Amino acid sequence: MTIFLCQRGLASESRIIPLSKLMTQQETIRLLNMAGEYRLSFPLPERHRISRASLLLDFVHSKALLPSRSQLRVQINGVTIAQWRLDPSRTQRQEKVSIPPELLVNGYNELRFLSAQHYTDKQCEALASPELWVEINSVQSRLEYQYTLKPVSLSLARLPELFDRKLPKPTFSLLVADANLDEAALHWGGLVAQGIALRLDYTPFRLDLQELKSKAGDTPVRFIVPQDRDVLVVAERSKLASFFSPQLLARVTGPYLGLFPVPGNPGRFILLVSGNNARQVGEAARVFAWMNFPLPDAPETVLGSIRMPSPAPYQGYPAMQPRRSYTFRELGFRTASRRGMQSDPIQLELFFPADLFAPEHAEVVFRLHLAYNAGMRRDSLMKMEINGVFEQAIRLQEVA
Repeated sequence: MTIFLCQRGLASESRIIPLSKLMTQQETIRLLNMAGEYRLSFPLPERHRISRASLLLDFVHSKALLPSRSQLRVQINGVTIAQWRLDPSRTQRQEKVSIPPELLVNGYNELRFLSAQHYTDKQCEALASPELWVEINSVQSRLEYQYTLKPVSLSLARLPELFDRKLPKPTFSLLVADANLDEAALHWGGLVAQGIALRLDYTPFRLDLQELKSKAGDTPVRFIVPQDRDVLVVAERSKLASFFSPQLLARVTGPYLGLFPVPGNPGRFILLVSGNNARQVGEAARVFAWMNFPLPDAPETVLGSIRMPSPAPYQGYPAMQPRRSYTFRELGFRTASRRGMQSDPIQLELFFPADLFAPEHAEVVFRLHLAYNAGMRRDSLMKMEINGVFEQAIRLQEVA
């Protein structure tokens, strides 16, 4: 859910994210045993400047808990922002806590719930006693933040930041000079849509096709621009005389990509894909669709001779190639730590092409670099599963 507000002439938006939307499936968050823990990640796009954020938490806990020793904590990126004593006289609760914006980062943020649960203050206590539990309603609990859009960075090299998969419900307008599309224009539109989809990592998005409408003025951009979305314009130079200034169009001397702010809204952008003829427009659109093309750190460029390399078999990400070694970081994994009896598993996803032949003697070798607490018992171990099937146990018996 996104709410639009106006404050002193600046467009401010408020986004609400139920915790259930951050989970692979809608379910209750359960914190069990003496020390429970649950982690979620939530995205903040690079283009959002956060001014205010909060967390509404709806939870219920066991009546058997000892209030002097039982508590629920909430952390954002490793920093505790709230804690509550678990009182058996108030088992059904709803709490709201402010999140300091300076704790949030553009990218993925970690939200962690930690519980300390005890039913007695005596020395002897069952760690996994069934009355040690807290349940968080993931549908009623939600994150909310208010933000404004940062001014667009006018650099073609930073297009991935503009087409960010973390954007909520990404919507774009594709503006054309003539609504009667010929075969070439349909081809350009398909390439542009492909370029957006690749940069958004195939996150669903909306692309509205509209016809350019001119307006009087002496600015470089001379057409009616939607203020609530980003805009892409695809057309030959000869058809843009009524919509851009002569000085701007004079720079279109070949396959052209140009990035401009939306007039009156520097948080939105216009991407111009053009050329002197249909072939050059097609080349510019093809470069935009090629997400790994080394575009310059500049707002516009005229492309020279373009030769697309022939891809090798299985080269597409994230397909694994035979006779190659990969670090876990190359596969998207980041260093992770786990503790406690009911910690979440550490997962690594690998993709093998369906037609990749593997002889019976072929091996996939994992080399793990790990460290563990020196105080562990000698019967401690780490279990390894592949596609849910137990493969091997690694004994953690060496005292550091």
